[in-house]
Amino acid sequence: MGKPRVILFGADDDWSNFSAHVIEKNDILYYTCEHLYQSEKLKFGHHKDPVRKARSPERAKKLAREIIADDWYNKVEDWDTKKVACMERILRLKLMQFPELKYRLVKTGTLRLVEDSDHPFWGRGSDGKGKNMLGKLWMKLRRELIRRPGRL
Repeated sequence: MGKPRVILFGADDDWSNFSAHVIEKNDILYYTCEHLYQSEKLKFGHHKDPVRKARSPERAKKLAREIIADDWYNKVEDWDTKKVACMERILRLKLMQFPELKYRLVKTGTLRLVEDSDHPFWGRGSDGKGKNMLGKLWMKLRRELIRRPGRL
């Protein structure tokens, strides 16, 4: 049997937004990348703070959705056109703040990284036909690290 050509990663893996890596942005700490991502969806600081302080990434996601559902104006305009660039910035922060992850990412070589979730955009989707944007962003960053070690 040959080597696997795909790495599936889930909520407990380092490549997940739910992994226990505290991220700092502008001197503010976020428990996970998911906390930061959900906060970035929101326009107003008074809404961002409860999301940032949520007890889990699942709760941060739920809270951001509730805030937006309560008043759509709270969501950053044109979020759908900005979300991938936002996520890439967050992943770059994660790699800069946890340098050991750079090494581990490069060690994945040319394996395809796939978020093992039902999310149709960020993951593989429930039908296996999801866009896997999170995995694609990690592979993009890996290519950059391989081309220019030490830079990101």
